[in-house]
Amino acid sequence: MSEGTLVFPTTPKVPLTNDPKTLILYAKPKQGKTTVLSLLPNNLLIDLENGSDHVGGLTIKVGSFEELTNVITQLEKQGVTYPYITLDTTTALEEIASKLATILYKKTPMGKNFDPDGDVKKLANGAG
Repeated sequence: MSEGTLVFPTTPKVPLTNDPKTLILYAKPKQGKTTVLSLLPNNLLIDLENGSDHVGGLTIKVGSFEELTNVITQLEKQGVTYPYITLDTTTALEEIASKLATILYKKTPMGKNFDPDGDVKKLANGAG
């Protein structure tokens, strides 16, 4: 975009696609992210922090990496597909991933003496 006067749109554009590959919603807590995604037709909402009791829709609660792995395995095994899958929330997903990363790191030569209560996200120089 060059400097100068901006020309702002006055009419909606026609979408080029109706199939977004990835969507990340970010907002403060209690703004309606889960609610709006629960209204998306045929959307499997994977609740990673037990926060979906207030919405309808296709929800399943998952509390650990093992449970998330089981859900994915069972979807594949049973041939169940959804046009949309929501992982709610990314904060909880990061916590699950961090625990898995710690387990995997401890299996490496560098991580064999890693503090079992440690957090790989705190390793020096971004090593985690």
